[in-house]
Amino acid sequence: MEKLNRLIAAAFLSLVSVTGCIENIDDPIKEDKTDVERFGEDFFTKYTDPVSGVVTYMFKNEAVGIGPCNTQGNYFNGKSMTDDGRFFFFFFSSKEKNGNSPAQKGGCVMDLEKRKLITFNGSSGCYPYLDPKEDKLYYFIMGAKTNSGKVRDNGYFMMKDLKKGETVRLADFPSEIAPKGCYIQRALSHITLTQDKKKVFIDAAINDVFYQGLLDLYTGEWTEWNRTSTVHLTHGQLNPTRDDEALLAIDVWDKSDGEKIPIEYDPDGTYPRIQLMKPDGTRRTIKPSENNYATHEGWCADGNTIYFCAGMHLPNGEYSGGFHFRNVRTNDYTVIPVERSTHGNPTKDLQYFVHDDDRPWGEYKTGYYRGGPWRVWFYNRKTGKDLAIFSGLKPITTPDKPSTIHPDPHPHFVCNDKYVICSASDNEDGGNGFGYLHVCITPVDQLIKLSSK
Repeated sequence: MEKLNRLIAAAFLSLVSVTGCIENIDDPIKEDKTDVERFGEDFFTKYTDPVSGVVTYMFKNEAVGIGPCNTQGNYFNGKSMTDDGRFFFFFFSSKEKNGNSPAQKGGCVMDLEKRKLITFNGSSGCYPYLDPKEDKLYYFIMGAKTNSGKVRDNGYFMMKDLKKGETVRLADFPSEIAPKGCYIQRALSHITLTQDKKKVFIDAAINDVFYQGLLDLYTGEWTEWNRTSTVHLTHGQLNPTRDDEALLAIDVWDKSDGEKIPIEYDPDGTYPRIQLMKPDGTRRTIKPSENNYATHEGWCADGNTIYFCAGMHLPNGEYSGGFHFRNVRTNDYTVIPVERSTHGNPTKDLQYFVHDDDRPWGEYKTGYYRGGPWRVWFYNRKTGKDLAIFSGLKPITTPDKPSTIHPDPHPHFVCNDKYVICSASDNEDGGNGFGYLHVCITPVDQLIKLSSK
């Protein structure tokens, strides 16, 4: 590992010079005693970035107990840890052999207090929701299908009370939009709940029709907001402060017959990626970046501001970057000009950001592909410094056989902005020249200190 770290450092320094990284490595940050105990050697490996000196705790995948495997965190707009720091969840999957995984992802919760793992069916249909305040996990279990992929049973939602150790079956997926014999292409993207935690927002794709609405998890009542067969609306996220609007994204779509649904620009030429929908089904485009592009969006904590990235792969082979904010009430716009932000996530006060970077680095010259090389950064808005959490992550697959487990880092803040969770390759040889993916936890206090000098 030490030899490899030196090689990574040399490759990184030859590629780019980042202010605020190098001068800090000889001034190590003292580890928090609580973190050392919480992320102890029974379940974690301590990793120090060879360029920035940032300390990260990398989960030991063998603890899952299924043999060689990958672990990875939640999508960037969700949360992977409770605010009390006791529970965090992740996905696991068997090792990808030459880029193809023979097993679906499962879900696992770690109780950091009792030092035990709790598995659950976390791979069916959508990203789960971990309630950070009440320590409850909500997830969906897809129903049985016929050999042709048609629905035999609709599937249902579950809630696991992590403190009490109780699991409750909630409502079935609404039969009004998913009768037996239909083809559910997507049940929902992410679980996001109303303020009272009783209803879930659905953005389903069924028989090439896209549905949006609310399902009562306790009565099973379905309230439809909208349906369309011409616009692919996905990544639905209820406003975190109110129940009467949802953030959605327009994306391309391949219909079941092979026809491709493209993204059609608004009549005025605006790229319509970010959509704000009301319960009556009306929606409006949220203006994107100045270069008329947007991707990987999410709500800020205030419920008025949306963050998004606008990194593009340009025709000349170059990349554009930036981290962007748009107030949906006032239209106020702010851009943070980092070099590259593929996915990103801000703190509640919007003073710090984490983002991943899919540009080639070092010996890796191939552009983005699933399972390719990555870097992960922490940006300090007060100082303007971008600090490497991971200055170079090796691929876990090859370009000709891309990963099937969506292994992008997806960094995001958790535990009231105390930690960053992301997915990272271990830079070791996993048997086919590539390593494994690990869910990783990085304390934020060191990031602030290192990026403030």
